Amino acid sequence: MTPLFFFFFCCVGLFGYDKIDIGPPFMPLEFHYWPGIRQGLEKLGARVVVARVPRCGSVEERAAALKAYIEQVCPGERVNLVAHSMGGLDSRYMLTHLKPDKFTVGSLTTLSTPHRGSPFMDRCRDVFGVGRLNAEETTYFQRLFSVLDVPAYKNLTTEYLASFNPQTPNVEGVSYYSVGAAYPVSAWSPLRIPFEITSKAEGPNDGLVSIESAKWGKYLGTVHCDHWDLVNTWGVVGKWVHFDAVHLYLEVATKLNRDGH
Repeated sequence: MTPLFFFFFCCVGLFGYDKIDIGPPFMPLEFHYWPGIRQGLEKLGARVVVARVPRCGSVEERAAALKAYIEQVCPGERVNLVAHSMGGLDSRYMLTHLKPDKFTVGSLTTLSTPHRGSPFMDRCRDVFGVGRLNAEETTYFQRLFSVLDVPAYKNLTTEYLASFNPQTPNVEGVSYYSVGAAYPVSAWSPLRIPFEITSKAEGPNDGLVSIESAKWGKYLGTVHCDHWDLVNTWGVVGKWVHFDAVHLYLEVATKLNRDGH
């Protein structure tokens, strides 16, 4: 396989991180958002950087942090953005509205990004009041849950994305790709309730994002896994393996390379 020589910039989703350090100083432990994926890409010759953005910030806040981070670590470089979940919205906003000029973006590949919003987030807004950011017309029950609200929740509703998309068109010169996921989430999975809600509203989904919502630009296809499997969340902690996340990213990298990125 031809070696890859480009920046592969990974953009994290809601609550995402580059790494988390825990444990005592004499026995430190690191948890990575993309375990194994970075190493797999680097073996092909890609130069990989994982974004660091506000975990629960708004799209605007996260996009600004993403732009500043890339400027800091990849000044003057041509990069390819690969974004999971909300990271795809941050990337699109950055490209369209912040118009980066200290680096060049060749492509954006989004993986299970809710480009048209999430019915589950709509339900959380309507039932619990999160995603309203302390709107006046709420019940007492919703006001109790408002302490858990963060700016990101509102940005993931179908109502917000219906307005966001027309205002955030694709940028000329950047290739847009997307990948969706669908999986019959088990009854004991934490994703079961959002899976059921999303299934009734939009059909096949990965437990949080439907295939239809994930489509943006050139659609590369649907993979058989849940939302967390896409970033290999459980691949290094003993979960039975039914999906090879590393292989998916290697396929995406090879596709970008063949397309001249």
